[in-house]
Amino acid sequence: MRSFSRVDQGTALAEYDLNAGVNSTLLVAYNEYKYTAVVHKDLGNVPQFQAVGGQINQVLLNLIVNAAQAIRSQNRDAPGVIFVKTFTESGHAVCEVFNDGPAIPADVAVHLFEPFFTTKPVGEGTGLGLSISYDIIVNVHKGYIGFTSDDTGTVFRFELPLDGVD
Repeated sequence: MRSFSRVDQGTALAEYDLNAGVNSTLLVAYNEYKYTAVVHKDLGNVPQFQAVGGQINQVLLNLIVNAAQAIRSQNRDAPGVIFVKTFTESGHAVCEVFNDGPAIPADVAVHLFEPFFTTKPVGEGTGLGLSISYDIIVNVHKGYIGFTSDDTGTVFRFELPLDGVD
């Protein structure tokens, strides 16, 4: 748990291992997806880079939990699929979290990163997870976060600069 939250780091930048972050987050999130989805990983050769590790792990946790909840919303007889992939591209560490749940409707998609926007029933969601994730990736780490969604599922992708945060 300590390696996941990185409480000793606080909000300071330090060397961060994205693949280790994925692995520790999957352990923390296990109870969320264990009966809902089978998780597959393709963790590439991503060098360590400067980041606030606890915050990046928080983003990963949010994306994995949301993926499991999307799959669970379909009340399937069989588990769905969550696929986490890491790699480098154009000087960035990249992480993609795919789930084979329902497509995100266009009228919902335009609001996903807004604070307090939720599609969950009252008492089940605050609508803060994706807006906080956006703030962490874009404003704190000068990266990018976005998603694509269609009938095959949804992929959330974030990119973080390997050369550090200004």
